[in-house]
Amino acid sequence: MSEEVLKQALTAFSTEISDPASVNSRDEEIDYIVNFWKSHVEDKEAGSLYVCGKPGVGKTLSINAAYSKVCEWENSKRKKTSKPSSSSSSSTFPPSSTFSTSIVVKINCFDINDPKLIYQSLLDLIKGELPDNPEHRAPKRSKTVVAPITELESIITSPSTPTIVIILDEIDQLIEKDQSTLYRVFEWPLVDDSKVILIGIANALDLVQRFLPRLGRMKVEPNILDFKPYRSNQIVKILEKRLQDSGVNVSEVFEDAALELCSRKVASNYGDLRKALDVCKQTLNSRLSTIKKQEPVKGEPLISFIDMSETLSLVFTSPIIETIKDLPLHAQILLASAFLICTSSSSTVQPIESKTKKGKAAEKKPSSPSYATLMGRYSELCKDLKLKQVDKGQVGILIDNLTSNGLITLTSHKNEDMRKLTVNVCKEDMNYGLEGTLKPLQVLFE
Repeated sequence: MSEEVLKQALTAFSTEISDPASVNSRDEEIDYIVNFWKSHVEDKEAGSLYVCGKPGVGKTLSINAAYSKVCEWENSKRKKTSKPSSSSSSSTFPPSSTFSTSIVVKINCFDINDPKLIYQSLLDLIKGELPDNPEHRAPKRSKTVVAPITELESIITSPSTPTIVIILDEIDQLIEKDQSTLYRVFEWPLVDDSKVILIGIANALDLVQRFLPRLGRMKVEPNILDFKPYRSNQIVKILEKRLQDSGVNVSEVFEDAALELCSRKVASNYGDLRKALDVCKQTLNSRLSTIKKQEPVKGEPLISFIDMSETLSLVFTSPIIETIKDLPLHAQILLASAFLICTSSSSTVQPIESKTKKGKAAEKKPSSPSYATLMGRYSELCKDLKLKQVDKGQVGILIDNLTSNGLITLTSHKNEDMRKLTVNVCKEDMNYGLEGTLKPLQVLFE
């Protein structure tokens, strides 16, 4: 019986849950998004909103919840003209949907291999939702091929086009050396006759100021909604609600002090809800492994304060592990590449004999690998993982991330490719830090 209860409790902490109804403690943020969305649609006014905050603070789930509320609002007007396959249900967020006066398209930019491909992806989704109109058709017998960006911008400024709500999750994946794509996307709501309402989502609070300073100088920056890290009382409330929604008696599974300890610890470490879910899952799995050998005392919770404390001590032992876990995927690949070439250099380069003044042979330490070597290994690893590597500009940003977090060190050199590399992590940190990422990447450090 106790084993069944623990297994049932495990289902409450899945990070795959995307039902908008599961969002808690983000009512203000959801209302802000809904009001921005509805007011711009009603007024037929273009605009932009940038939603930011650290990983695991509910940004994407809140956008999904806002979409659900907008669906209800559109349905209440009883004028919705949606295609059954795309917007018949407000509990899911399809890639595209149509309402009476607007269409909605959503893309996760992480799935875009090249920032420039965002134009074609958006064009395909938007044209799939537009009513059949000659103005929206590309010329059939034109001798010149119409570029996707040209056709797309023609549509979004056409008088016959309804309001288009474009939602771009992980919009920082569009960062390039010159930021031309990012600028163009954020400037769509600013052009004459634009029908675009843009909602961009990413982690960095300073993305607009850092990468799009021209918008600030022109005083046309988007509205910014900053999701603050979850507080401990919010985390407790969310964990208890998830258990209740799964049909679990909270007090039967967790000692009150255990959930409070987990929530306080996670809140003090960036407030990432996914970490709280992970800690609870690990604690439950650990208890499941001992339940047959150690039967619970009747009337006492299955998970005690001590059980939770032991899990937390394992999870939060190394801040380096947490930093690695929080890195973007390609930053993890770059760090893995750096680790592999540095450990390979130290184990395979043989000492070089030279003569000192006393005539004795002296050992020369293996030279550190160069930045150019790192880029070569990164390219190879991307091919092994069947991933397209990011461009040079974004690589520079990711390298800055690794150095600022102290994971790697690069020496100064007038030739960038000649800079020498040092890695400041051990194999165990890499193993635990990459846990849950791409399996072919993780197995390199097991």
